[in-house]
Amino acid sequence: TLPAIYQIFRKFFNLPEKTKKKYEQKELGHQIGWTPLFQEEHIACRRLGKAGTNLGDFKECFFMRMPELQVGYQLTKEYPLYYPPGGNIWPKEVPELRQAMQTLYTSLKTVGWKIFPLLESHLLKKNDGFFANMVAGAPSALRAIYYPPMSAIERKEFVCQNCSGS
Repeated sequence: TLPAIYQIFRKFFNLPEKTKKKYEQKELGHQIGWTPLFQEEHIACRRLGKAGTNLGDFKECFFMRMPELQVGYQLTKEYPLYYPPGGNIWPKEVPELRQAMQTLYTSLKTVGWKIFPLLESHLLKKNDGFFANMVAGAPSALRAIYYPPMSAIERKEFVCQNCSGS
C-alpha cells in the first residue's frame, strides 16, 4: 500500500547523513541514488540566497531509473549526465527500498499507459498509439522526495520568496 511504501521512504531518509552519503552520486548529477539537501535549485530561486548565490531546495531525494541503462545505450552516449549508464544503487541499510520503489514505479507506469489512449482520443480525436509510441522503450525515473520540517528561522532564510512556500 502507499502508506507502507512511504514508511519505507521515511526509513531511508531518517538514516544518518553519513550513511546516506554513501549513496550520493554527485559525479552523475544526482541522477541515481541520494540527493542531499540544497543540491537542486528551483529556477525561480537562482541568485536569491545570501550574497546573490543560488538558493538550493530544502529537500532530499532518492532517485531510481527504469530500465537500468546499459553501457552503450544511445542516450548514455549522447547525454551521460542525464542518462548515466549502469544500474541503480540501493542502500543495504534499507533493503526493502528497492522493492518499494519498483512496485510504486510499476503501478504509476500502469496508470500512465492507461491514460495515453484517453489523452489521444480527447486531444488528437484519434487513438493510434501516438503517446505510447513516443515513450515506448524510453527510460524514466522515480524519485522519493523528502521535505524535512523547517524552523521559523529556516523558513525565512531558505524559502524562496518567488515560490509558493513564502
